[in-house]
Amino acid sequence: MAYIGRPGATAPLTTADIPDGSITAAKIVDATIVAGDLAPNSVDSSELVDGSVDLSHMSANSVDSDQYVDGSIDNAHLADNAVGTAEIADDAVTGAKLANDIAISTTGAITTTGAFTSVGIDDNASGATAITIDANENVGIGVTPDMLRTTDTALALGATARQFVTSSNHYVDMNNVKLDASGNPLHITTNPATRHQQLNTGVHTFDVAPSASAGAAVSFSTAMTIANDGNVGIGETAPSGKLHVVNGSGITLPTLESSARNMGIFEGDNGENYIVTACPNNSTVGLTFADPDHKAAGAVIYAHGDNHMRFVTNTSERMRIDSSGNVGIGTTSPIASLDIYNVTSGSATTDYDIALRDDGGTNNFHKIGFGYATSTSMPAYIGYDCTDAAAYSTGDLIFGTRSGTGNTVPSERMRIDTSGNILVGKTSAGASTGAQIEPSGTIYCIRSSGPAGIFARNSSTGEVVRIVDDGTDIGSIDTNGSNASYNTSSDYRLKENIVALSGSIDRLKLLKPSKFNFIRNPDKTVDGFIAHEAQEVVPEAVTKEKDAMKTEEYTVSEAKGEVFTPAVEEVTESNIVTTEAVAEVILETDVEQPEELTEGQQWRETTAKVTAEREVPDMQGIDQGKLVPLLVGALQEAITRIETLENA
Repeated sequence: MAYIGRPGATAPLTTADIPDGSITAAKIVDATIVAGDLAPNSVDSSELVDGSVDLSHMSANSVDSDQYVDGSIDNAHLADNAVGTAEIADDAVTGAKLANDIAISTTGAITTTGAFTSVGIDDNASGATAITIDANENVGIGVTPDMLRTTDTALALGATARQFVTSSNHYVDMNNVKLDASGNPLHITTNPATRHQQLNTGVHTFDVAPSASAGAAVSFSTAMTIANDGNVGIGETAPSGKLHVVNGSGITLPTLESSARNMGIFEGDNGENYIVTACPNNSTVGLTFADPDHKAAGAVIYAHGDNHMRFVTNTSERMRIDSSGNVGIGTTSPIASLDIYNVTSGSATTDYDIALRDDGGTNNFHKIGFGYATSTSMPAYIGYDCTDAAAYSTGDLIFGTRSGTGNTVPSERMRIDTSGNILVGKTSAGASTGAQIEPSGTIYCIRSSGPAGIFARNSSTGEVVRIVDDGTDIGSIDTNGSNASYNTSSDYRLKENIVALSGSIDRLKLLKPSKFNFIRNPDKTVDGFIAHEAQEVVPEAVTKEKDAMKTEEYTVSEAKGEVFTPAVEEVTESNIVTTEAVAEVILETDVEQPEELTEGQQWRETTAKVTAEREVPDMQGIDQGKLVPLLVGALQEAITRIETLENA
């Protein structure tokens, strides 16, 4: 067998036989080199001229791992496209045969039937490694994977890694899902499947699918949607708010174990909305409001231990609702449906435990109603009627009750007006029928028929009315069971300088008894005295002075208003209308307040009463009983004279 360049040689060519750089492309006959022509480790990089070996010089399977010195072949020794798969024997090229940092360039595919192992793949764009695969099969793109848990494999992305989608939908992440030839999702195993989908509209959807057979079609439903405006929908694909939660099958509260804690937001079929925070028995849950200075400056807290709810502001509890529904403000142990406890001292005129206010408009009416469960119109109320729209509005305090048993609107029964007058059966002070108590102490009891005032004692006799002057009893009206006594103080212990009456006949002769009629009763003649004439004889029997005048307030025009039946609000229970809404009906306008109203009707003032002052006579009065001492004295003197004459 002859060997290249050495006739008669009996051994294969070795690297020692080939001068460095002596083999060029021109020296190699096309396709003449085969694996049998090269001794093991016979070809070294020092024997090859850069770019000297190309496909034309190599026959199929001509490159074998035995023929090349480890690490001898690098980029400089191979011409472009010099080595194809046909020229390299199976398993011929190992890492030891290739120089460090060898570059593989191909416009086709790199195919391996065994394992492909690499500690780094360089994109040649920079000095950094583009893809790194570590010994645990973790893959890093733009970063070396650093996975502490060796039982897991992961894909790590560098800090500048991005995913770009220019059109169509893009499935960002899927679990237990593969796609068939048409792109339809199929189950890999029987487990549930999930999918995160980013749409070209900027919408993100998070989809879930139940368990199914391996290879079966995946039935995804959208569990959560993030819209392109940042709104989040749970069970809602078109969220209308920052968080929009829908449970289309109705409210289903979580079933709790002893240590479970859950929170959810639910929207039911009928429009109900719930925020549910659940925890085990004897635990406490709540919603807190924090600021940089306080972890819970405000809070709404529910304690499952005794089932109370408390409300916190400025870090202190302000209100509590206990398990029976009692509401406590300022107290943690309410003893009534509403228990308000104010521990601070305040002014009787400026500090309030409850305040009901209006916007300053006229005829604004605010009520506190008292009723029962089935009543749509409260049978009694306490209300405030704003009568002045000034900056510091004024108004009347009103009390109303219902006289019948039907579900009708109560009528006003008593009022405290802006002057402090207490009015019963009337809405304004004056001479109209009703009772009137003035702050000064004056009491008016006025009616058209029957007694205007009744004073009585039951089951005993004695004092019915007591008259007191500056703390001293000066008179009374008593009953003995059969008649009344009109008493004035006369106890000797109240008197001094007591002397017998004299000259009574002369003084009596000065009195001028008269017959007359009063102007308002021209047809009735009576006996009596003229007050100022009797005052000259018995001053204590007459009050006030002759021809005196006084200033009085009088009504120029009475208050006017309208009679109406008030509106009835719609009442709904469990989404069922139990009471239809009824609009307000005006029955009369510009009328004075009627003395009586039909049940269910009300009157409200629209035009205030106008008053003025004027000078009127301050009429004198006489207590004719004060003339009795003079009459007795004169009679005694007359009897003495008669007896003297009879005995003469």
